[in-house]
Amino acid sequence: MSPKESLRRYARSFARPLDILRGYRKRHIRPDLVSGATVAVLAIPQCIAYAAIAGLPPTYGLYAAVVATIAGALWGSSRHLSTGPTNAISILVLSILTPLAAIGAPEYLVAASVLAVMVGALCIVFGFAGLGMLVNFASRSVLLGFTAGAGVLIAVGQLRNLLNIDIPRSSHMWHTLFNLFSSLDQIHLTSVVLGGVTVLVILVIDGFTRRLPGSLLALVGAGVVMAVVGVERLGVAVVGEVPRAIPQVTEFSLGWMFERDVVGALLMGALAVAALGLVEAISIAREIARQSGEHLDVDQELIGQGVANIAAGFFSGYASSGSFTRSAVNYQSGARSQMSSVFCGLFILAGVLAFGPLAAYLPRASLAGMIMLIAYRMVDWRGVRRVLHSSRSETGIMVSTFVSTLVVPLEFAVLAG
Repeated sequence: MSPKESLRRYARSFARPLDILRGYRKRHIRPDLVSGATVAVLAIPQCIAYAAIAGLPPTYGLYAAVVATIAGALWGSSRHLSTGPTNAISILVLSILTPLAAIGAPEYLVAASVLAVMVGALCIVFGFAGLGMLVNFASRSVLLGFTAGAGVLIAVGQLRNLLNIDIPRSSHMWHTLFNLFSSLDQIHLTSVVLGGVTVLVILVIDGFTRRLPGSLLALVGAGVVMAVVGVERLGVAVVGEVPRAIPQVTEFSLGWMFERDVVGALLMGALAVAALGLVEAISIAREIARQSGEHLDVDQELIGQGVANIAAGFFSGYASSGSFTRSAVNYQSGARSQMSSVFCGLFILAGVLAFGPLAAYLPRASLAGMIMLIAYRMVDWRGVRRVLHSSRSETGIMVSTFVSTLVVPLEFAVLAG
């Protein structure tokens, strides 16, 4: 490729938002608004929780949710991939930053933003180098197993909220299950009923019509019940008041990084996070694209992830990637274009500024029920049955990937398959 062709390619990649806006259709506004609002309701409490996992204040999760979601959509390729804080990325960020600075210290916060910028730069390099093609070596069976395993991990991770059992958070499914079984006497029946009714309402609404946002209506209804009856009387755990704040430009103070010689460690950590993002985001985007029939430009998606991380780093956020749960919600809620994620980011910002205190009435059990239903719907059951009845070798690949997703770190699951 000549230098002129390369320059033209780079310009086209960074001008991606213009292509999206030029091709946008008026008929897509309503479904995109509905999908954006539905994902935003889920994203606010999720991103606060993920920030806590990473050892960061809630605002860092919210800023990343606003900025990375919008940037990832406008510069990416997938119509449905929702970019922002994720569980796996948050755990990895914590493990990278803890040896470098004390949690809560100003240096820790700066390092988190610097790490995001480094991750973004690496993702853009990966995209222009054409490394997205590496994911193409993952067969259909690998993606089926990976998606099924991710669904199980999501569902198990929500059991503590559905049952309202206070157990330590763990990145290992088996630890979570052991702690749950050891605490079954603490099950809160009101929470279980509330979560079950939420799922039932979603199923009933979705069964009658897809024009109404079943998930959003069910969550709003649960919040109204909590407000009328009373949180204290029901004893149900709630999301809690969301702090009101707008994204702030990061104040980078980098001198201490060179003094303590941590730049190399941050760069190596950024490489690990970028590699995880490659597997996480592209696998999700590719699987949803297969279901929707969309053509996915993997290298452009990597560039989108890069811009999203750089933007999050510069606006006091932290490293982000594609979210299993939010992408599935976005797709199943009827999103038609990348603008659904743009609307989602704006709804998150508006929700935080205008309705943050009202989140104090949103039951965690209802959110858990909705997420577990989404996890079930993530699995392509027809595709799984087809592989099971067609090929032993493909079945072996699918099962091995499924098991790997459950027992080893996520970044290794697809490679193991």
